[in-house]
Amino acid sequence: MENSTNGVTLESGVIANPRYSKLLDVHRYSEHSAVSHLVQPIWNMCFGRPENAASRRGGVKPKASGLTQLRTIILDLYMAWATDPDLSVAVTMDNTVWKTGSRYNKIGMSRQSPRVISRLHELEYIDLAAGSYAGPGAATNRTTRIRAAEPLRRLFRDAKFGPQHVLTHPEKENIIMRGAETSQRNLEYSDTPETERMREELRAYNRLLQRTFIDVPDQEQLFIERPIKSGYRAGEVTRVPVCVFDNFVHRVFNRNDWRCGGRFYGGWWQGVGSEFRKRIHINGQPTVEIDYQALHVAILAAQHEVVLDGDPYELEGGLVEGLDAARQRKLVKLLVLMSLNAKTKNAACSAFREAASVGSQAKSMKNKELLRVMDAFVEKHPFLAGDLCADRGIALMNKDSQIAAHILRVFTRHQIPVLSVHDSFIIDYSMARRLKIGMGATATTTPPLRRSSKPSKLS
Repeated sequence: MENSTNGVTLESGVIANPRYSKLLDVHRYSEHSAVSHLVQPIWNMCFGRPENAASRRGGVKPKASGLTQLRTIILDLYMAWATDPDLSVAVTMDNTVWKTGSRYNKIGMSRQSPRVISRLHELEYIDLAAGSYAGPGAATNRTTRIRAAEPLRRLFRDAKFGPQHVLTHPEKENIIMRGAETSQRNLEYSDTPETERMREELRAYNRLLQRTFIDVPDQEQLFIERPIKSGYRAGEVTRVPVCVFDNFVHRVFNRNDWRCGGRFYGGWWQGVGSEFRKRIHINGQPTVEIDYQALHVAILAAQHEVVLDGDPYELEGGLVEGLDAARQRKLVKLLVLMSLNAKTKNAACSAFREAASVGSQAKSMKNKELLRVMDAFVEKHPFLAGDLCADRGIALMNKDSQIAAHILRVFTRHQIPVLSVHDSFIIDYSMARRLKIGMGATATTTPPLRRSSKPSKLS
């Protein structure tokens, strides 16, 4: 049996493209009785009597039983299969990584999980591609990938529950702190009244999302295909899950500093592009997307007590040879955003080229050309001279996250679902005026920001 994904031919039982994957969600759970009817026979086949699998080589008793850990793994494999049968799940087999006391592991998955995974593979319930390591920072480095094999897929097809019955554990941590280095992910921290407030607000928002039907009526598949624009996989096509039932939103702070980052992540609508978002419906109603124009530039202008006049990204025509006004504006915007996040001019130029689309003129532009554009932008907005290439982006993200938090908090209190895309918000089109007023009210306590609308197709 063969099928294909991302242009790679897959043979049944072989994960030929382990890069097409998602991280294991260790907070999958369900209260549906049919889940136990599926998982218990698998447990019996893998381990026999429960006490056999519970035997340990020493150490502290796991917080979660082996059966609970198996259920969590099976449920996440099920959700990956329901989204796209070719989608793999990335999981570490390193025992030292499984920390039962972590705030990011509320179910209590332990080092017993790798043993459960190994046993599932031995009995051919799952396909497995072992992890690889070729040195620090190597593009080929990856953790182990697993995917439901045909025996497990048969059980999934016969299951008496659906994706709508697989939920996120209500205690899953939604306020995440990360370090400055890539390896410093999900740092532990001590709670404060502020973190507790943010957590409770997000829990209320996630409960509202759980009761909200967010879909694209004319979308038949649970994924869309999008080209990867940057990185070592640039040019490949990946599948982005859409219209999924479980939309757990969380906030991510960075550099072990509550003043850095704090943006909202998790909703599938953030990864699909503005054109696809126009087709989103909320509870059966078409939507409109409203954003703040040039948000980060506007924040900096307010801090410098400068009033912006017009679109800050519109520069004199013909600045970049071969580009019309619209494409030049797009290039200027990308370069400015990269410059706000970079620490040096060379880093800004490198980040710009990496973010540019494969085959585009921008992808091949030299530093000299890009710096000329940057100089033209500063000439138009001299107050920003000290902000470009000065690592301002992470603090600006914190500011826009505060704006988003305020808007989501207000509308959640009124039980009106709003979908955040960092500097823009999606809402039932009949509520558009109310959202604009709310965004305007937020702008009275934050920088004076301009808004623009991106209406959906009203059909």
